Amino acid sequence: MYSFFPKPLPDETVYSLLCRFHLVSAQASFKGNTLKLFKINGSRPNNEFPSFLNEFEGLSGIDMPTLINQMTSFHYYEPFLSPDMCLRLYDSLRTGKTESLQSQLGIVASRFTYGKELKSCPLCMKENIDTYGTTYWHLEHQITGALSCPKHKCILNSEVCSPIKLLLPKENKNLNIEVFDGEEYRFSSLLASELHDLNCDIHLPDLYNAYWDRLRELGLLTQCGRVRQATLHKLVQKYLERLCDKTQHFRTLYHQVKKDYFPQCLLYQRSVQHHPLQHFAFIFSLFDSWEHLKKFIASEHTCDALPNNQSIKVELDWSYFINLLINGQSLRKVAASAGVSIATLKARAIQYQVPIATRPSKVFDKERRIIWRKLLIGKPTEDIATDLGISQGAVEQVLKCYPEIKELRARIRYKAKRDEMLAILEKCIRDNPSFTRNQIKQAENAAYMWLFKHEKSLLYTFLPPRFC
Repeated sequence: MYSFFPKPLPDETVYSLLCRFHLVSAQASFKGNTLKLFKINGSRPNNEFPSFLNEFEGLSGIDMPTLINQMTSFHYYEPFLSPDMCLRLYDSLRTGKTESLQSQLGIVASRFTYGKELKSCPLCMKENIDTYGTTYWHLEHQITGALSCPKHKCILNSEVCSPIKLLLPKENKNLNIEVFDGEEYRFSSLLASELHDLNCDIHLPDLYNAYWDRLRELGLLTQCGRVRQATLHKLVQKYLERLCDKTQHFRTLYHQVKKDYFPQCLLYQRSVQHHPLQHFAFIFSLFDSWEHLKKFIASEHTCDALPNNQSIKVELDWSYFINLLINGQSLRKVAASAGVSIATLKARAIQYQVPIATRPSKVFDKERRIIWRKLLIGKPTEDIATDLGISQGAVEQVLKCYPEIKELRARIRYKAKRDEMLAILEKCIRDNPSFTRNQIKQAENAAYMWLFKHEKSLLYTFLPPRFC
C-alpha cells in the first residue's frame, strides 16, 4: 500500500483514480510504469469491468466492496440480475476474471456496449477544480444511457479515450453549455438514482411484479391478462422518440420498439439476460423515475393478472355481453367492456344467434354457407380461400364462428394421416414379403415411427410376426 495514494473523490471511477495516482506518483510513463505496477498489460484500464481490482485494493488500501459497489458500474446491473449471476459478476470483478462478462450480461447480444468514449459535465469540472483542485471522471456520467448531468441538467461532453493512455477531463471555458430539463435529464436522473441507491433491496422478481401491476393499473392488460401491445408500443415510443437521435443505444432501442421486439422481449423472455438499459427504458415509460418505482413496490401491489408471465384463462359471462348487443349497444363498446377483440365478440354473437352484421372480410351469407360445407368435410382453409378467391383469414374467421367444427376437422386430418402412413407400410410389405420388422422400419422409417407413436396396436396388426 502506498501512503501517498490519493483518496477517491465522490462518485469517482477506478480509472480516474488510477490516472490521478499516476500524476501524484510522478511515474515516468503511464503505460510503462503505472499500468505495469497494477499488472495491466493488454486490457483497457478504462473498461467498464476492470480486471485489476485485486492489485488496486492492495496498493490503494481501498477495500474491495467499496471499489466494486461505489467505483464500478456493478450496482447499475445488480437489480436486473439473478442472484447467481450477481454473485458471478461480483466474484469476476474481485478475482479479475472479467473476460466473458460482456457476453454473460447480455451486452454483446444487445449491442449496448460501453464504448470508447468517456463523458464529463463542464459545470461539474468547474466545481471539481474549485473544490478539489482537479477534474475527474464521474461514475454516473459513464454508465450506458447517461445523456446529461443529473445535477446540472447540461448535456455531457464526450472524449475518445486511448486504451493505454492517461486521460482526465479537460476544462474548456469557451464551450457552449446546453442545459435541458427534458427527457435527457429525466432519464439520466433515473439512472443516477438507481446507481447511488446502494441500500435498495429491489430484485428481479420484484421488478417483474411491479411491471405487470403497473401495466394493469394503466389499463394496458386485458381481462385475460394479455398485454395491449399496440397501446403499450405507443406509450414506449412516446418516451423514446425524443431520445432516439441522441446516441446509437437509443436508436437501437427505438428500432426494437418499431419492429415489435421491445418491450415484448423483456416481458416474455425472463430467462434471457437483458441489458439494464432495456429495463430502464421500460421503467422510464411506466414510472418515469426510480423513486416512483420504489414507492410503487413498497405499496405492496400484488400481481394476480399474470403471475410468472403465464396467461390465466378467464371465463367471461358471455350471456351478459350478448344481452348488451341485443339491447342495441355497438360491437365496439361491448368488445371494449369485455376486454376482447371485435372479431371474438362477433364469433360469440353468431353462436348465440344474435342478428348482427356478420360479414367478415367481404364474405357474404351465400359464400359463408359454401365455406361452412367445405370446412365440414375437412378441406384446408388455404384451398378454400383459393377456390373462392378470398383471403385465408376470411375463411378462418368463418371457422372461428363454429368451434365444434374444429374438433371434427382435427379428427378428419388425423384419420387421413393415419391412412396415409398405413398405405405406405402396406405397399412396403406387399412389395417385400420377406422383410422383417426391422427391415420395414429401415425402409419406411417416417411412417413406421408415426404409427408407433400414435397407433401402436394397429401397427403391430400389419407387421409380420416378430420371429418370422
